[in-house]
Amino acid sequence: MKLGSLFSGLFGKKPKSCLGIDLGASSIKIAEISRNKEGLFLENYAIARLKENSRTNLTELGAGEIATILRHMIERAGIKTRRAVISLPVEETFSTVIDLPVMSEKELSQTIPFEARKYVPIPIEEVVLDWSVTAETVHSSVAIDSSAQKSSDPNLKESPAAREKKTLHILIVAVPREMIKKIAQIAGAAGLQVSALEQEAFGMTRSLIQKADDICMLVDLGTESVDAIVIEKGAIRLTHTFRESNPENMAFDIPKVLGIFEAKYSKKIKKIIFTGGRTIGAEWMSNLSAKLDKEIIQGNSFVNLKFDAKLVNAVKELSPYMAVAIGGAMRDI
Repeated sequence: MKLGSLFSGLFGKKPKSCLGIDLGASSIKIAEISRNKEGLFLENYAIARLKENSRTNLTELGAGEIATILRHMIERAGIKTRRAVISLPVEETFSTVIDLPVMSEKELSQTIPFEARKYVPIPIEEVVLDWSVTAETVHSSVAIDSSAQKSSDPNLKESPAAREKKTLHILIVAVPREMIKKIAQIAGAAGLQVSALEQEAFGMTRSLIQKADDICMLVDLGTESVDAIVIEKGAIRLTHTFRESNPENMAFDIPKVLGIFEAKYSKKIKKIIFTGGRTIGAEWMSNLSAKLDKEIIQGNSFVNLKFDAKLVNAVKELSPYMAVAIGGAMRDI
């Protein structure tokens, strides 16, 4: 079952505006984006942050408390749109990329729940599964010619014809049903119409990646964890979360993910894009670039948007925080 199908308003024409809501552990971010003939435009935004050194985790608050915060944010910022895409924190969901032989969608629907049991740490009946085919790889192997096999000539044992074996790379996301129920309660109490739920990795990919980017890695320096996501031609190919990581040991953590991807797919990652509040003033990024021999940049959440010229300075300050919210809103317009 696709996660978005749990909510209303998924059919018909896409709306002209949408909210992206990022429910983080230490802050809540809202981006209101519209589409016109010139492209995507930032209409409004709002951020609510916990005080520094606060021991509160916003994701642990009750549905009513979070809804109250959202209502106040929307009212104070003058946000008009009520249709929203809500992003789920990585630590509240489970995701992995698996490989399967090519099969029909019906066969995939029957196979994936069984495969997911290997990776989801709670009973499969307690989650809603979402999945998408991110890529298809063709493997070639030398075919043995039957007539050549009968020949005594050793040079005729192999036929030049190659057999092709196709593999599907599938991203699986599992969301606890209790989390979905809580989001529905939050939305109802806040007066929001939820068009879709998605893991925050999708929003970051949408807002930070440009068409020119072939294979790159996104690294989100969150408050409580670091998420590394490998993207190829706009599709998520690999995700990994470091629960006890920090900017200082990126030189040890990131190569682990680079090695897994490059060994599995025989492809090189040339660019690493960092996002998240902990990237601000990060002098270690230039040192990391030299150690890894990769291009390393700080992501621009607004790279695919137009916005009022008066917001130029604000956009620079907000960019590290807004990737998920902006990408969520971009999904449905």
